Amino acid sequence: MSVAAHRAVSEASSVAVRTARHPAVDDLRAQGVSIESFDHLYDTLPDFDAVYEAVASEVLKRACEPGFVYAVPGHPLVGERTVTLILERAAEHGIEVGIIPSQGFIEAVLESARASVDSDLMVLDALALTTDKLDARIPTLLYQTHSREVASEAKIALMERYPDEWEVTVLRDGVAAERRPLFEMDRAGFDHLTSVFIPPVPESIRRPVWDDLVRVISALRAPDGCPWDLEQTHDSLKKSLLEETYEVIEAIENDDPAKLEEELGDLMMQPVLHAVIAREDGYFTIDDSIEAITRKLIRRHPHVFGDLEVKDSAEVLRNWEAIKKAEPANAHRTSALDGVPAVLPALMRAMDISKKAVKVGFEWPSDEAVLEKVHEELNELLAEIRSGDTERAREEIGDLLFAIVNLARRLHIDAEEALRRMVDRFSARFRAMEAMAAEDERALPDLSADEWDAYWERAKSAEAA
Repeated sequence: MSVAAHRAVSEASSVAVRTARHPAVDDLRAQGVSIESFDHLYDTLPDFDAVYEAVASEVLKRACEPGFVYAVPGHPLVGERTVTLILERAAEHGIEVGIIPSQGFIEAVLESARASVDSDLMVLDALALTTDKLDARIPTLLYQTHSREVASEAKIALMERYPDEWEVTVLRDGVAAERRPLFEMDRAGFDHLTSVFIPPVPESIRRPVWDDLVRVISALRAPDGCPWDLEQTHDSLKKSLLEETYEVIEAIENDDPAKLEEELGDLMMQPVLHAVIAREDGYFTIDDSIEAITRKLIRRHPHVFGDLEVKDSAEVLRNWEAIKKAEPANAHRTSALDGVPAVLPALMRAMDISKKAVKVGFEWPSDEAVLEKVHEELNELLAEIRSGDTERAREEIGDLLFAIVNLARRLHIDAEEALRRMVDRFSARFRAMEAMAAEDERALPDLSADEWDAYWERAKSAEAA
């Protein structure tokens, strides 16, 4: 305790502490200081958040008592949630709060861990630790690792960012050090004064994160970087973006998690590369893109990030469209069909156009009515084929395909996926036919129509078996 803090507590009319489980409390009581604690709340309330809320409320109720002091371990502004709550609410109610500092646990822990911090230090609450808060490039100190259960949960999060064998230092009372590999961190002894120090990981063995990807791609685009990457433009990369997207889809359809992991990485490289080029041109950065999509997701999900209640996913979609339509960026859209990219594959574009038309009432009354339209378009196609008018036949094929797309939509079938699966089945059967013909020492161009049919049926039967 600092001299000022000791004097304030010793001269106070009444003193309350969050917990009496601290050596300083025993010393003060031995000096005759009367101290009451909120330890009983830990036994009666369901979790730490509830305890902190109750402590803050009680302290604020007593704030007007002359000579009242609320004392916490270490520095009041370091790792003390109750103080944060008290300061926020005191400001709302016009209550003045005086803060008297003492040395916190951080300096003692760093000294015991023999950790030199000459730039950054990350201090995290083990009770609220998540992987997204971690950065293995920065020395990190976990506090409130007061039990093996808390340490085990923290270890799981840490192992997402740090090597399993990475050495950490477990400290009790801010002084006693025990060094262990990360995977054994939770086997140390823990109490309410335990902290864990995790030193930074060298780049050579550290697991790369998102910032590393941006840095590597930026290096490839540097003047002394890769000649191929330097030549790329937004336009030249369009083909790569599509190819990587389709490779991700292929991995999903093949139910291949390992391949999906790899292909997602290849796909993520593409938007980062585009963003790096845009940054070089002075337009935007990858952080701008991340900000834009994050704010958009929050804005368009008021049922998750706001107070709106929804009944089902259909209502979610209606709200999404309404919010989207009201956004300034979409003010130029005047048609119900706006917003469908013209460069989409034809079947996907037809499906999206069909869905947008339906939203404003352009719909067949039943599946049977759509089937009648399919037959109508088929008959019109046959008539043009018989007339020999190729251009008109092309138009009728388009009409027929669009009618089939509408039928697929009504049946909740994705037309693009349905055709892709059919092509996969055809390819598999055709390859089987090739193999069967080769076994019979037959050349495919020499087969008669009946023989083709026979091999086709054999391939189908083999597939079914």
